[in-house]
Amino acid sequence: AQVREDNFFGTGKKVTLGFNTSDVNTVYELIYNNPYYTINGVSRGFTLSYRETNLERLDAARYATDTGLALVNFGFPITGDDRLGISGGLEYTKLKVTESSPDEVKAFVASGGQTTDPDDVDDLSASSDSYYEWVLNGFWSHDSRDSAIFPRNGWYARFDAGLAIPGSDLKYYKLSYTHRHYFPLGKVFTLTSKLTLGYGNGYGDNSLLPIYKYFFLGGPDSVRGYKAFSLGPRDSNNDPIGGNALVNANLELWFPPPFITGVEETMKLAAFFDIGNVFDTHSDEYDFETSELRYTTGLASSWLSPLGVLTVSYGVPLNKKDDDRIENFQFTFGTSF
Repeated sequence: AQVREDNFFGTGKKVTLGFNTSDVNTVYELIYNNPYYTINGVSRGFTLSYRETNLERLDAARYATDTGLALVNFGFPITGDDRLGISGGLEYTKLKVTESSPDEVKAFVASGGQTTDPDDVDDLSASSDSYYEWVLNGFWSHDSRDSAIFPRNGWYARFDAGLAIPGSDLKYYKLSYTHRHYFPLGKVFTLTSKLTLGYGNGYGDNSLLPIYKYFFLGGPDSVRGYKAFSLGPRDSNNDPIGGNALVNANLELWFPPPFITGVEETMKLAAFFDIGNVFDTHSDEYDFETSELRYTTGLASSWLSPLGVLTVSYGVPLNKKDDDRIENFQFTFGTSF
C-alpha cells in the first residue's frame, strides 16, 4: 500500500508514505522531495525507511536483516536528458543468524565483518551483530527514450556509486551501471539491448564487501528461466549466497501481436536471449570463466493494463548445471523488462 501526493498542500512538493509486506520483506518508508528547491531545478529531499528481510524464504542463504535508513538527497539537472544526484546519511543494519545459517554468514558475524571463511574463525556461535554506516551515494542518469513504457528509439543509462565513509563500522564501496538501447527496425519491430554490471569491495582495514550487500541474479528482471536470486556462488548449505560482482546482458526483439488489431500501443510480444551470473572475487577459488555464465532464450509478452504493466515470460536455460534452480514460467506486475 502506498499514498503519494505530488502537490502536497499546494506547495508542489512530493510526499510518499508506503508500506510493503511479503514473505521476504516488510518495508516502511517516508519519502519527501522538493523538485523546486532552487529556481535552477535543483531538488532536495529525504528518505526514512525501515526494512526487515528474510532471505531464507527466497531459498537463498539462511539469514535475516533489519535495516534502517535516513538519507538527505539533492538532484541536479545537467541537460534535458541528463541528471546528477547525491545523497548522504546513516544506515543501520542488524544481521541475524540462526542455527541453520551457513558457516560463511556465521564467520562474517563472528569476525566483525572481516571474513566469510569459516577456517579463519575459531568460534562460530555468534547469533547477531549490528553495523552503523555513514553512507554517501551518487548517480548519473541519461534518458533520451521516446516513451517510458514501450520505447522504440533512444537510450537510457544510469551509473550508481555508494560508499561507506571512514567512521563507519564497515568501510566499503559499491558500483553499478545499467545501459539500455532501443533500435527501431521498420514500423513493427524494435530491437532492445541491455547491459548491467556491478562490483563492490571493502577498503582500508576492511577486506571485503559486507555479505548483506552482495548482488543476486536470476528471475524475471535478469536471467529468465532461472529462479529469482538463485544464480552464483553457493554457501555451505548449498544455497545461493550472492557475490560482489555481477554481469548481465539481455537482447530482445519486440513486436505487436499478430492477427490482433488495435492493441499495438498497449501489448507487445518479444523473443529474448539472456546471459549473466554473479561471482565472489573474494574467494580463493575465484577464476572468471565464461563457462560459468548462464544463457537462456524464450518468449515474453507485456500488456499495459489499467493497473500497470503485466509481463509474462517462458525461458529455456541453454546451459543449466545439475544444481541450478529452474523456473521456466515467470511474471511481473507493475514494471516492464
